[in-house]
Amino acid sequence: MEQNQSNGLAVASMVIGIVSLLLSCCYGGFLGLIGLILGIIAISKGQKKGMAITGIITSVIAMIITIIAIGMGMSLIDELSKSSDDEVKKVNTEAVSDTGDISNNDNTENDNSSEEESAVDTQYKVGDVIETKDVRITFLSADEFESNNEFLTPKEGYVYYRMEFEFENISDGDHSVSSMMGWECYADGYSMDQSFIGDDDLSATLSSGKKAKGSVYFEVPSDANEIELEYNDNVWTSNKIVFKVK
Repeated sequence: MEQNQSNGLAVASMVIGIVSLLLSCCYGGFLGLIGLILGIIAISKGQKKGMAITGIITSVIAMIITIIAIGMGMSLIDELSKSSDDEVKKVNTEAVSDTGDISNNDNTENDNSSEEESAVDTQYKVGDVIETKDVRITFLSADEFESNNEFLTPKEGYVYYRMEFEFENISDGDHSVSSMMGWECYADGYSMDQSFIGDDDLSATLSSGKKAKGSVYFEVPSDANEIELEYNDNVWTSNKIVFKVK
C-alpha cells in the first residue's frame, strides 16, 4: 500500500508537470511549483524516479517559461508607460512654449524629477513601515536562510536570503500581493536569482483593511557586502521601494 501511495506521488508530479508545461504561457507554470515539490518528495522516498524526474523537469521548465513571460509582460507595460509619460511631457512643453512660460515649466519638471529621485533613493531598513496609496508595508526581517531539504541548496559560494514582510490593504478595494511579481534583488550591484524554497510565500488578495504576512527568497553570494531588495507595487509606474537587506 505504501509503495502504491508513493508511486502515486511520482505519477501526480509527472501529470502536473506536463499540464503546467502546456499552460506555462498562461501562468500555468504556477502549477509547476506543486509538481516540483511532489517530484522531490517522491524521489526522497525512493520511488519510481523516471516519473518523478519527468515531473520535476517539466515543472521547472514550465516555471522558467512563466517567469520569462511575466518578465516580458512587465517590460512591455513599463515601455508603454514610459512612452506615454514622454508624450505627456512633450505636449506640456509645447503648450508652455506657446504661452512663453518655458522657464516655469522647466523648474516644475526639475522639482518633480528631484522628488522622484529622492523617493527612489530612500532605503528602508528592517522595522521600517512604508505606505503607498494602496498598502502599508512593514519590513519585518532579513536573514540568511538554510533549507532543510537536501535537494534545495544554493550554488557553491552562495547562500539563501529570506526577507519577511507584512502587507496591509489601506485602499477601499481589493489588493493583490505576490512573492513572484514586482521583486528584484541586487548584491553589490548585480541582479540576483529569486528562489522559491520556503513555505511562507507572500500570495494573497486582500480585502480593504486586511493583512498578509510572508517572505521572498533570493540566492546571493555569501561574501556580498551590500544587498538591496526592490519592490514595485504598481506595474503601471517605474517607482520602486528599496529595502536595505545588508
